[in-house]
Amino acid sequence: MTRRRRTILAVAVTAAALVTVGLGAYGGDDPEENPCETDLARVFELAALESERLPEEYREAATAGGIMSYCPEQVSCTELDPIWCAPCEDMHGALFWRNLDVASTRCNAKLGWDYSKVDKVAYEACFVEKTEQQCPALEGTDWHDRLEAVTPKQPIRVPYERLYP
Repeated sequence: MTRRRRTILAVAVTAAALVTVGLGAYGGDDPEENPCETDLARVFELAALESERLPEEYREAATAGGIMSYCPEQVSCTELDPIWCAPCEDMHGALFWRNLDVASTRCNAKLGWDYSKVDKVAYEACFVEKTEQQCPALEGTDWHDRLEAVTPKQPIRVPYERLYP
């Protein structure tokens, strides 16, 4: 498997984990409870867990991107915290990482959630296409190479006890 394919797969697994951990696996008592309204700190914590393996300079943006994915109504662009206002092509901004999550989720829905059975070439093509649809400013740039340079090569596996203390 090429380095590029391993990177795309690692991003896909990370994004799926973010979605699962952030939304589907929320441990609240009430299934109707919205963690964005009742436990935003927990959403933040889970998003931060998934960002731990990124280089320090991207962790805050990736965490913010996770929060932006799960709780878009809770975030807004303010001059006080420019991470929320950065353009979609800026890896130091939340929108870049949120768009990766959206692209990954769409490709998983299209191609399947079982990574051992997903056609890696088809997934990579889908991921690049969907990411660039989310942010046309990325088209024709080296965004994917820059992402590969900072993305962990193995899927993130957060121990269960860290998710549900």
